[in-house]
Amino acid sequence: KAGAFEAAVVAMRKHKQSVGVQEAALVMLRNLAGTNKEITTLAGKAGAFEAVVAAMRTHVGCIGVQEQCCSTLLYLTAGTNEASRTRARQAGAFEAVVVAMRTHIESAVVQEQACGTLLYLTAGIDEAGKTRAGEAGVVEALAVVMRAHAKNVGVQEQSCWTLRNLMGGTNNERNRTRAGEAGIIDIIVEAMHAHAGSSGVHEHACAAMYELTCANPENMTRWQRAGAKASAEATLKAHAGNERIVAKARQLLDQVMGAQLS
Repeated sequence: KAGAFEAAVVAMRKHKQSVGVQEAALVMLRNLAGTNKEITTLAGKAGAFEAVVAAMRTHVGCIGVQEQCCSTLLYLTAGTNEASRTRARQAGAFEAVVVAMRTHIESAVVQEQACGTLLYLTAGIDEAGKTRAGEAGVVEALAVVMRAHAKNVGVQEQSCWTLRNLMGGTNNERNRTRAGEAGIIDIIVEAMHAHAGSSGVHEHACAAMYELTCANPENMTRWQRAGAKASAEATLKAHAGNERIVAKARQLLDQVMGAQLS
């Protein structure tokens, strides 16, 4: 398969301006990739990440190319291959995906693929990667997309999960501040109300909110104003049979109660 990856990448580099060639090569890359660690490593060595990001930059306004690029990045970064995710980040995937999200804000397909890609790109991410994602505008882009696609449960779940990935850690105050200033607190609370029955939304929303408000008085105040206690209690009631959600909601409730007592 190494030769097939290389052939697709060569075609993309040689015919940068051809939408048809780019889309065909992207489909080829995606079909070859799967989520197999060894195969995605071959794709990385062939220059697939750099070629996909270059296509996104060259064809910013072409929704078809952006859809295919986001989908291909999703496939290439899924699974357990951290080396592939690192290579994608270094190639400029965060920056390219953010531009696609903002340029094609009305496209549910672009947003679903982009949010999925960001989820994988932030899986197991280190502090330097979190900083890069923040500086690329990932947090603000997620805020815009969550508002624009408030009824799309997939977008909401993947966005909350990505925020959870980005907000954790002891040296990540800048991303927490970005999120608070972008209105993420209110947006997450709205997502929890709008998708009351979604276990995925609530699990990752609670985890993201915990990280957002941990040792951050400004975000805790924002959450209290948005109805902190009521939203956590509603989650406990709606998902009483889900041990993971109950644990996260209780952890979150303990945090807000502790803030009120201090």
